[in-house]
Amino acid sequence: MALMHTLSTQFNDATDFTLSGATVSGGKLNIVADTSWNGASTTASYDLTGSYLIVECEPANSGEPPAETELQFRPAVGDWQSAINVYWNNGVVGMGRGIDGTFLNAFEIAYNSTDHKYLRIRELAGTIYGDTSPDGLSWTQQGSIATSSLPITALYVLFQAYAATGSYVAIFDNINPVAAAVNGSARWWKFL
Repeated sequence: MALMHTLSTQFNDATDFTLSGATVSGGKLNIVADTSWNGASTTASYDLTGSYLIVECEPANSGEPPAETELQFRPAVGDWQSAINVYWNNGVVGMGRGIDGTFLNAFEIAYNSTDHKYLRIRELAGTIYGDTSPDGLSWTQQGSIATSSLPITALYVLFQAYAATGSYVAIFDNINPVAAAVNGSARWWKFL
């Protein structure tokens, strides 16, 4: 099983993803948030053990009216009840996990589009951490959850969005960029 950090794309095409109500254009994954849950899912599963996923996100309307943008890690494409869930809605960003339909929150904080531009989900020694960053270089740990009873060795990655009213667009970009030195400092622009 490939490790999660080997999933890397600038969304120049939809290779490795199944799209529903989403498009890939301009190097970004664009998801229409309307009254249907739309999104994209990886066609293969990945192992989060000792690994990570970094992503840049512009959530669909993070204020009113309610619109929700989600990043989920699921053991099976349709299994939302045992997922690691990162969500942006009503002005917050948060992370939690579902175990047999019960949701446990790891963190929920006021969303700031500058400070929380990048998100990193990582696993280390039986704990999943949720980190945010303004630049993809310096990270702030926002919360953590234990992986007990949570399958993490074969996870599909799902990007999705929904809006109760209206229509908005959620944008995901830069999945797992690799740090490359540019003029002596690291920049997140090089991909595997």
